[in-house]
Amino acid sequence: MAVLELTPQIRREIEDIVDKRIREAHITREDFSELKGIVRELGVRVNDLAVEVSDLTLDVKALAQAQKRT
Repeated sequence: MAVLELTPQIRREIEDIVDKRIREAHITREDFSELKGIVRELGVRVNDLAVEVSDLTLDVKALAQAQKRT
């Protein structure tokens, strides 16, 4: 089996590529905290929307009952 030796230049290029890939994939603590905040806000908005849909459903049912009476 042949062993290939890396020149210092090739080694630096490989390290640069690996470092770049790690930076691209790295998630900072701030990124994670921001994402948590966004998810929390989405949860609140989804809950608010569910309440509004429930209220709207009751209004539609009441309207349907009123229409039956007329």
